Amino acid sequence: MTDTPDNTALITEAQRRTRIATRCLFPGFLLFIPLIFSVIYANSALKMWKEIDKNSSSILRLQGTRIAAVCLGIFYLVSFIMDASHPGAGAPSSPQQAAPSASTPVSIGRTNAALDEIKARALKMAKKGVERGDIKGVSIAPLPGVDGIAYEVVVICNAHDGYNNKTTRRMILGDALGVFQRINEDEDLKTIHRYTFRAKHAMMDAYGNQSEGVIAELMLNKSTADKINWDNFSVEQLANLLKLSDNSIWWHRDLLN
Repeated sequence: MTDTPDNTALITEAQRRTRIATRCLFPGFLLFIPLIFSVIYANSALKMWKEIDKNSSSILRLQGTRIAAVCLGIFYLVSFIMDASHPGAGAPSSPQQAAPSASTPVSIGRTNAALDEIKARALKMAKKGVERGDIKGVSIAPLPGVDGIAYEVVVICNAHDGYNNKTTRRMILGDALGVFQRINEDEDLKTIHRYTFRAKHAMMDAYGNQSEGVIAELMLNKSTADKINWDNFSVEQLANLLKLSDNSIWWHRDLLN
């Protein structure tokens, strides 16, 4: 991957160079003007005193004043330019001192890998839990409103026909019970806090059109499942337990006839 230049550093460098040029040229020009006037003034004063006083000592003093003024101006100008053009002037702070970016990219590869692993494990347990139905698929999704890492598993199962609706419902309950137990007892699936079992079956509408649809949905929370003694738990107890407020059970109307 090619590193992207830091725009902030580039802007800071440009600003630094502009500031150095401004500090060198403009103030240097302002300093050069009084320097010129000081030299002109010294020359004028020298000529004037040459005419008034022919004393060599006065002339030497004026020459010394002119030389001192010129040297002082040159000293200030050179020192100013050296200070402005110093490599550390206006340089941006080192990267070690810069605050970390708020939009630091977070790798999601591990999260996806973890979800895939949980999904594969849940599918394996679901297949072991069913007796008559065929597992069609499993999905894993984050569970909102729960502290920490928590997921919901949705198991899709093809339901088989019973002798009547009551028998079909009992077969679906039996498959759901087996799936719930396998997932709840698996140590690698403790992050799953909600188990949803959906049974699908071929359906036909009033016009003779056939399609596959959900005929039952059973949902059990982990907090409830952890209290169950699975060895002594029956499908009738599961049906009653799913009617509690924390869980749910839904049957298609055609299964209730």
